[in-house]
Amino acid sequence: MIPLKFLVREIPQRQALVGRLVLACWAIQIFTSLLSLTNFLATICAWLVIVFAWPILGSSAKKQAIVLSGVGLLCLALALMRGADPDIYSLFSSNLALLAMLSAVTFLALANVEQSDEILPRGEKGFWSTFASAHFLGAVINLSVVLVIGDRLQRAGKLSDEQTMLLIRFYCAAAFWSPFFIASGVALTYAPGSQWLDIALPGFLLVLPVLLLSRWQMRGPDLNQYQGFPLQRNSLFMPMTLALAVVVGHAYFDKVSMLTLISCLAPMAAISFARRPRRTKLKSFVDERLGNLSSQYVVFLAAGLFSGGISALLSTFAVSELINTTEFSQLHFAVASLCMLLIGVLGIHPVISIALASPILLEMNAEAAQMAFLFLSVWGTATACSPLSGIGLTMVGRYQVPPKKIIRLQLPFLLTMWLSAIAMNGWFFSN
Repeated sequence: MIPLKFLVREIPQRQALVGRLVLACWAIQIFTSLLSLTNFLATICAWLVIVFAWPILGSSAKKQAIVLSGVGLLCLALALMRGADPDIYSLFSSNLALLAMLSAVTFLALANVEQSDEILPRGEKGFWSTFASAHFLGAVINLSVVLVIGDRLQRAGKLSDEQTMLLIRFYCAAAFWSPFFIASGVALTYAPGSQWLDIALPGFLLVLPVLLLSRWQMRGPDLNQYQGFPLQRNSLFMPMTLALAVVVGHAYFDKVSMLTLISCLAPMAAISFARRPRRTKLKSFVDERLGNLSSQYVVFLAAGLFSGGISALLSTFAVSELINTTEFSQLHFAVASLCMLLIGVLGIHPVISIALASPILLEMNAEAAQMAFLFLSVWGTATACSPLSGIGLTMVGRYQVPPKKIIRLQLPFLLTMWLSAIAMNGWFFSN
């Protein structure tokens, strides 16, 4: 038996080691990407994260990793038996750029939004103030802004249904267009050849039905009684500065991928805007919080094996003949979107359904931008409706929102965004 006091002491040490491995993986991946070198060392660091984090990983992440890796390796074995010649190394390193971006945007928590002591705005002002805070700040700072808003709203009492509904919805809608969401990195990775600029406009326009639906649901007495989050203008400075830096950087360094650019700039911005003492905060962040990414590491690396194995196996078949189509039509988009949404609501991580769909859609000759748009629309919608997504678990665990309530509150959102994504696909991508 291992003494309890040893386990208590060992967990923080292991957490710090994992955090430093994540930091090393990020740094090496950025270095090799900028110099167009092989990312062999970054691959080793990424898998070492899983090795050292395995004893402290949650059971859900372990189960997903085992199933995904097992299916991927089985498909790979079958593909090799059928004469395929896949790039084995790429199966183990395919999602490293995503993990570097994920690590980079996590640093933005160092420049967190401050809690406000202002009186909560009501009615129309509260609605729009909450939207601007959750959506535009969340588009850059990500999930940490939800905690700031939720904690402030909870001071006035338990979160109301309206506060819960809008906070989740407004935040998740940023996944439709924000390059700082990991959803964007996943979409660009699993839709080879796609560019963020090609999907930014249709993604941003998807926010319009979110606002129209939400404002319609908040009509009458519900709006008058609604208490929103008080947005402070100075809190927008860092996100706007970072967004501008990314746009300018992408214009001047067009050969550098968007993922690499964000992976470089996000930590720089976070450290620049962090309060002093910066060095102490940075060390504490790496040792205590960066290691929390280990669950995402195991899922994303396993998803790379999963997708690569399926892709290798599909390459040995004439999939387009089996599906009896050479065109990714509007109907195909609608069916694929609905299936992926339902899988997401059930709690399956969007990256898993995307990893499964990508090789199939590529065989169906789907356009790269169309695929990326599909993935973003599914990600933003499914995560808002699932109590098992990152924000769903946050609302359940931190604010005691019943899981069934999240699904019930977001059902109109699910239907509206599914139909809106179909319409947007027809407008932008149908021949």
